[in-house]
Amino acid sequence: MMTENTKKLSLYFGATTFVINFGANITLSILGNLFLTPLLNDPISTLLDGARFLSGKSLFLFYLSWILSFGVPSVLSFYHEFPILKAFWTGEFSELAKRRLLNTSVVQALIGVTGYTIGFFISVLQLHLMAEDLLNFTNLFSQLLSSMIAFLFSFGFIYYTLEYIIQKYFLHYAFPDNVLSRVDGVIQISIRMRFMIFYQSVSIFPLFIFYKILLGNMTPAIESNKNSLFSLFLFLIVTGFLISLFISVSYQNPLKKMSEATERIRFTDYEVEIPVRSVDELGTLSENIILMAQSLKEKEFIKDTFGRIVDPSVRDYFLKGNRSLGGELEEVSILFCDIRSFTTLSENLPPQKIVELLNRYFTRLQISVNRNHGMINKYIGDAILAVFNAPVKIDNHSDHALNTAIEIRRELKSLNLELKNEGFPEIQNGIGLHRGQVVAGAIGSSDRMEYTIIGDNVNIASRIEGLCKEFKLPILFSEELYRSLENPIGEPVGKSPIRGRKQAISLYGIREIDGIY
Repeated sequence: MMTENTKKLSLYFGATTFVINFGANITLSILGNLFLTPLLNDPISTLLDGARFLSGKSLFLFYLSWILSFGVPSVLSFYHEFPILKAFWTGEFSELAKRRLLNTSVVQALIGVTGYTIGFFISVLQLHLMAEDLLNFTNLFSQLLSSMIAFLFSFGFIYYTLEYIIQKYFLHYAFPDNVLSRVDGVIQISIRMRFMIFYQSVSIFPLFIFYKILLGNMTPAIESNKNSLFSLFLFLIVTGFLISLFISVSYQNPLKKMSEATERIRFTDYEVEIPVRSVDELGTLSENIILMAQSLKEKEFIKDTFGRIVDPSVRDYFLKGNRSLGGELEEVSILFCDIRSFTTLSENLPPQKIVELLNRYFTRLQISVNRNHGMINKYIGDAILAVFNAPVKIDNHSDHALNTAIEIRRELKSLNLELKNEGFPEIQNGIGLHRGQVVAGAIGSSDRMEYTIIGDNVNIASRIEGLCKEFKLPILFSEELYRSLENPIGEPVGKSPIRGRKQAISLYGIREIDGIY
């Protein structure tokens, strides 16, 4: 949305890039002509800057050089920045605008090379028109080297200045979520390359200038030590390069290790090792990442354990901050499932076998409930209470509840075949289903609570399950659930009084025919 603030940002951004890019290059050119040319005693520069030599074509080329050297980069700069200016003006950042914003510092610094390139070739042509005898390899190489060194200094200054300003004042408007890595086509400058840019700006450029000043103002003492000066110049260049390289590696390698570690942590791999080799900020950061990985590993273990003790949906419900006692009225489908004659079964088996049997049985039930997006709310001895549509909302929860009951019976048939082959007694169960409003939420005390459902409709589902034996059906469900089915199945089996209710309720059931419902 366009606001006065975004309009101002557009103007500020455009002015900032223009002033830094254009201002840096024209300042460098003016300073070079005013101070460096007489100090360097460069014959080419002296000729080009001497007004007495500028006439006719050479004067035209002189003005053309300045116009093109600064005009072409300005046009290229505006072309690159236009989508960014438009984005700040409207407040809506496209992928193109985001990509160009991230590339601004590099691209703006590179655009400067066009101006120096144009200026170099026009100066050579101008020199050809004025003094052909000076158009030799030595002077051309000196002029080319001077242009390259000036470009490198300009590149470093523009790059670091824009990088700092954009990161501090503009970047967060385009990336409020702080996610920059998802933008494609971004020019990535490594830590090592950043140090090299810095090195050539503050080391190579001034050393080259001082070296040329010494050669341009030759004295007998300098003349006799010309080779020594050149060796010293090379020594300082190489030494500065190696020092910058070592420093960049000392930063880049730990940062690379930390980046790899955080990427592994992102995908829940907490077994990370980062060698800590310093006591500065990098060392502290490495230690903190290791400690963070250990802490996340412990929390993930607690979360996983919590999700095994309670249903994962309940775990997530509490982890989202729902820790206050109380509940909300919800429309749900309820499933009760109970083993028939469990007391007799328990008398004929040792406790260890009973636990093994129940665990295998409940595992099959859990699979069926999960597959239909429900939640086992309670294990009550040999029975379960499952709920559908709380705490996670689902469509057609009545159908999911009934499908779960059918799947439980199929799973039970498969389990009984296994148990029979292993010498265990077969299990029979009954399943009751009902639909209605309940209170769902955190019940208990401030120190210990659980997520559960409370209400008369929960009792009705339990009573319906108890009627399975009376109606000799494995699955019974209420008329309320039947009428809410999108794909109704089952048959009416009659009415039955329910304890705690004055009126009888209509029941529907599903009969098992040849093992198929």
